[in-house]
Amino acid sequence: VVHAPLFLHHFASDRRHMKDADGNWISPPPTSNPIVGV
Repeated sequence: VVHAPLFLHHFASDRRHMKDADGNWISPPPTSNPIVGV
């Protein structure tokens, strides 16, 4: 169980999972900004 305010404060998606080992995009990234917490 994670305390929700703490989780939301530190949550971010930097899209590393969308790149290969050399740092190239596997697919074109979304045009929207990455998700970040409050």
